[in-house]
Amino acid sequence: MIFSTSPQRRSSLRQRLLLWAVPGALLLLVAGGLAAYTIGVSATRDAYDRGLLDAATEVEEQMIQTPGVIPSELPSHAQRVLLVEPADRVYFRIQSRDGRRIAGSEVLPLPATLPVTGSEVFYDRRVGTHPVRVVALGADEGATILVAATLVKRDSMIRGFVTSMLLPGIALLSGSFIFIWVGLRTVLAPLDELRQQLALRSPTDLSPIDVQSAPRELQPVLDEINELLVRLGESIETQRHFVSEAAHQLRTPIAALQAQVESAVHEAAPDERQRLGRILAAAHRLAHLVRQLLALARAEPAGLAASSSLDLAALIRTRVEFWLPEAIARDIDLGFELDSASIAGTPLLIEELLGNLVDNALTYTPRGGRVTIRCGRHGSEVFLQVEDSGPGIPPDQREHVFERFVRLSEDTSVGCGLGLAIVRRIATQHGATIRIDDADGGGTRVEVRFPAT
Repeated sequence: MIFSTSPQRRSSLRQRLLLWAVPGALLLLVAGGLAAYTIGVSATRDAYDRGLLDAATEVEEQMIQTPGVIPSELPSHAQRVLLVEPADRVYFRIQSRDGRRIAGSEVLPLPATLPVTGSEVFYDRRVGTHPVRVVALGADEGATILVAATLVKRDSMIRGFVTSMLLPGIALLSGSFIFIWVGLRTVLAPLDELRQQLALRSPTDLSPIDVQSAPRELQPVLDEINELLVRLGESIETQRHFVSEAAHQLRTPIAALQAQVESAVHEAAPDERQRLGRILAAAHRLAHLVRQLLALARAEPAGLAASSSLDLAALIRTRVEFWLPEAIARDIDLGFELDSASIAGTPLLIEELLGNLVDNALTYTPRGGRVTIRCGRHGSEVFLQVEDSGPGIPPDQREHVFERFVRLSEDTSVGCGLGLAIVRRIATQHGATIRIDDADGGGTRVEVRFPAT
């Protein structure tokens, strides 16, 4: 597999790019900082060593200019150079060829090997508790001049250098992260635009995605998606036509079968009427199934017609005459609580949705019960409620009843299990939501909420 479908391991493309870009940038910045630090510290130490060597050279020149006179202390100019930091201390010593101290401090340690004439040796030692940097210069006639200083000034210079690097480094690091983040947003912006375009599409829009403005890297993917949309549209259209044609082809022979069985029932002997009645009931169920299949085919995305503004209350009033005969025959109190409310929808499909809800309510409500139809506007939504006093639907079955060919009743003569599947399909195609609750006093309340217009 190329991509994992596990929610725990799934990461966004932005996260993956950040995981590569940020550590890489951080590594480069740290490496650059360490290199600059190393060069800066080395330059600071070299400068400090040159100061020590200049002081030793000045002592040597003084000895050359005044033969036989041994300096008892460092020249004042050398002290000013080395004692920039008041807390620092300087030491000097002149050592003879035979190892005698000619002048200077006794505490200043000698190098492991004395330098030859004209050369110098740098080394680190301690004087008491203080670390010092020492230069040993090989002078004429085998003498060795030693000059040392504590490291307060040098360490202060190094700290100043590090501080001067730190703040720009932090600013550069922060700027790099911002640059990477903005760059990723810019690079991934076409993907966000594509996502928004797809999110705004209606379920019926299977038109190709525009690839002209897409980055070159995305075009092969979009081409494949467009090919998939074409195949999907063809598949949906083929399925819809098959169901529609099959249902249409079945309507005529089923209608003829119903007519012949009804005629046979009237002409049959009393002992045969019960058997023919069962055949007639089966024919009615088959006719109902065919009508539901036609409705389901119309509710498919490829079968949606153009929507228009509908007054839901007015639409319900036009359908009352279709429901009253069954309600009267079963002694069901059919009530209406209607407020004018407009939705955008396909009239034929909204009628089908409404008819299925009311038919279900009338079918499952016992004699002497009640069915109430309500509609109105609530905020930015329009609600449609169909409430009955039937047996109700258990909470754990309320999602299950929206599946095709699902019936909670064991009586196979009641419905075909497509009514609520059709209702959900039509509701989804119109951007509506549907839920089932217990009705007040027992029974079921089905509520559909549409976006208001």
